[in-house]
Amino acid sequence: MTKMTLQERALFDAQADHEAWNYVQEIMEPWMAIVHSIGSDELEQVMEKPFAEVEREVGRTLDVLEDMHEGVEPAGGYRGVLERISHAHGFSGAEEVARRAADLDPSYTVEDLLANPSAGYGTALDEVLGMNDAER
Repeated sequence: MTKMTLQERALFDAQADHEAWNYVQEIMEPWMAIVHSIGSDELEQVMEKPFAEVEREVGRTLDVLEDMHEGVEPAGGYRGVLERISHAHGFSGAEEVARRAADLDPSYTVEDLLANPSAGYGTALDEVLGMNDAER
């Protein structure tokens, strides 16, 4: 039997994680259709949060897999997430967003915004990016 390298094992685990969340989504989609057809606002409110979490996890695990295949820092790392969101909002990358955020709020440096996440950074970055709830 051949042993896996740490990188091969990480890729195997990431693939398994993505497949598991994808399977959960496949199971929940018909249930959500039933919930919507019932027409109960209360039931929909109860089910929306877990379904949204499943959708986020499917996206997150796919991002991790894509990054691993591309040989970059796996998604979920602060810089990788900022890079991905920056591109999704039409910016050239995380550096451009960090520069704009630092210009808006000089109490933050570009270097800190790129490397050291802090609870207050969301406000500075959100002003530049206009992030949605899932991105925050």
